[in-house]
Amino acid sequence: MNFQNIHRLTDEEHGTLNAALISYADEIEDPTESRVVRDLADTLISGDVCIRQTAIGPRSLWLSLDQQYTYQVQWSPESHQLVGTVAEFPSLSWIDSDPREAFDGIRSLVAEVLKDIAISGEEPPAPGVR
Repeated sequence: MNFQNIHRLTDEEHGTLNAALISYADEIEDPTESRVVRDLADTLISGDVCIRQTAIGPRSLWLSLDQQYTYQVQWSPESHQLVGTVAEFPSLSWIDSDPREAFDGIRSLVAEVLKDIAISGEEPPAPGVR
């Protein structure tokens, strides 16, 4: 992991961020999403947390990089199947007859590619960059 632009939270920042997340969780109507936000707040309060500065914004705090990319599943008349693609990696695709499997397949492939990129020390493409 590249530790440039890392900020270790102070106790005050821990408390402020935790309070903001709990407040946000109280406003969320979806109970599953609310639980995820509360779990994130619990994690922040219970451990040593660092935040990596990015140009992506606050969503990057709890979404892994592969979850921030732009995915698409569409019908391919050539292969007569569905093709999952990701805008940030135009050379990658996953073909399947089931839309969910095409989506899950391309997401898994991107996760593997990101592991290889991390091992090699390269920088992955920024989300939203095509």
